[in-house]
Amino acid sequence: MAKSDALTTDESLRTFCDQVRKEAGDEFKHLAIGAHELRAVLAPYGRVRAWIVAAHLALAAQAAKSASAHAVATYASFVKHFEPELAAARAKKAKKSRGGSGGGFHFGS
Repeated sequence: MAKSDALTTDESLRTFCDQVRKEAGDEFKHLAIGAHELRAVLAPYGRVRAWIVAAHLALAAQAAKSASAHAVATYASFVKHFEPELAAARAKKAKKSRGGSGGGFHFGS
């Protein structure tokens, strides 16, 4: 991750988690389809052996699906546990209603 992409604001965290969700979801679909195709191609040589080999890709697909779900859970947990700070940042932004730079909750370095 480049320095400019540092997770130092609520908006950057939301963007990052959304990007992980989308990419992991796409990877899940790609791996799941690959597992089914591999199983189908190898089945004529032995259905059980084909299932065993393709199961590794199926497990990788489930891991990607889990990564997508945990990215969503990460942001939801952030919102839940840092609600006071987020509310204060929203109130501060509402006071400055015009042209303020970098609104939102800032954290990190």
